[in-house]
Amino acid sequence: MKITSDKPVCVLTEIDWVPDDAVLRLEEIFTVHKGPFTKKELVTKMQKVEGCFVGLDHIIGPDMFGSNLRFIASPTTGLNHIDLDHAVKNAVQVISLKGESAFLENITATAELCWGLIIALRRHIPEAFRSVRLGQWDRDKFCGVELQGSTIGIIGYGRLGRKVARYAEAFNMKILVNTPQEINDVMVEQCSLEKLLVESDIVTLHADSRHENYHMISLKEFELMKRNAVFINTARGDLVDENAIIHALQNSLIAGAALDVVEAEFNNEHTSQHLMDYAKTHNNLIITPHIGGVTHNSQYATTHFTINKLISWWGENGSN
Repeated sequence: MKITSDKPVCVLTEIDWVPDDAVLRLEEIFTVHKGPFTKKELVTKMQKVEGCFVGLDHIIGPDMFGSNLRFIASPTTGLNHIDLDHAVKNAVQVISLKGESAFLENITATAELCWGLIIALRRHIPEAFRSVRLGQWDRDKFCGVELQGSTIGIIGYGRLGRKVARYAEAFNMKILVNTPQEINDVMVEQCSLEKLLVESDIVTLHADSRHENYHMISLKEFELMKRNAVFINTARGDLVDENAIIHALQNSLIAGAALDVVEAEFNNEHTSQHLMDYAKTHNNLIITPHIGGVTHNSQYATTHFTINKLISWWGENGSN
């Protein structure tokens, strides 16, 4: 496609999640090539553009760093869909929400979904609804567990971990926290990971995706948990050994799990098929397609915030 504008060119990998007025703001500065694209199409596009605005729909790997690429912008906090080492090597600026603590304090979507998943597991909501759709009406079959008086264990106590803890206070729960940083919060008890796993009725994961946290939750951790406990992951899939999850569920090491993320999310298939297959025939595993941040409110706010950062950076560096 021949470029007929003097504006720098930016690829917008997907259009369906970007607000219309955000696209117009990009188009004020850039010639915007809008997706969706196949991986092959995107690789070709990226060889000739100055910038890329991407969500979680593509992996920006080494084959996408064209010689003209100046920036990659992503309205996300996690960046494991971008080859950051290659970005540094090629002097490509990565613009994201990472580290934007003040702004992110007002983004509650993922913490709210975490509680949606907790309640869905504890009250058997998905399977109860399925039974009604089949014409059944069996209340006793779906007897649940109340949150009040139970113990929640929060692994990782950053922005989302703190929000989850505040919601737990409203349910009158005991709150255990495992985090490397010393915290000063009278409403929670900081403890070792082992104590948290042994004593919690609900374990929810809010750690960062990084090399030292790879498969930080494996079979050893599930074996420490209560048999009637549930496990929630709305962070990143590579933090958990998925074979261990299936083993724990099949062998009743835990009562249930709910995952908004899977380890193979960022490959071409976007699935961890063994988990998907298990969930098709078992009621103790809920999987959602990384919808933690997918609300109209959060997508509008985070996209515009990232575009503001991009426009500011481009104003200072675009002509260099």
